[in-house]
Amino acid sequence: MSEWLNPIPVDDVFDEGWVDCDACDTRLTDELYSDGCGGSFCRPCLEALVEEWEAEARRYAVENCRITQELPEYDPDQEYRPTPEEYEAGMRDAYTPNAFMAKCRHEHTNYDALIRDLYPMSLFDRIAYQAIRARIAALLIDAKLDVFYEFDEV
Repeated sequence: MSEWLNPIPVDDVFDEGWVDCDACDTRLTDELYSDGCGGSFCRPCLEALVEEWEAEARRYAVENCRITQELPEYDPDQEYRPTPEEYEAGMRDAYTPNAFMAKCRHEHTNYDALIRDLYPMSLFDRIAYQAIRARIAALLIDAKLDVFYEFDEV
């Protein structure tokens, strides 16, 4: 949870040198925590919100993430990684389990539709993004365990 919490000095945001927590009205004079959408919170209040948001995002991901098309077969004999020189020259296409998972995520699931309207500054939306991405990865791993056996579910 602490990965989401980055303190911001109150003086960096408010000229008055203080702001009240949007959840509990505690006066914040040193640091605040932001939800990315204009909300200012004390750490305990935002921690409680993050805990709720994480649970809500996981539920949403379980209910909504889907494999929408049959997954193609992976051919390990065709595996290819560009050399450092090729990569530096802009030839970055690879055929690896990781690249295959990315292709499957974007072309054979509803991942893009689910993340399309997420706002990257919103803490809630960043939490939702992580839950969606993790759920899609879990679905792909389960569907192609022979290909994605080396991946941990995020």
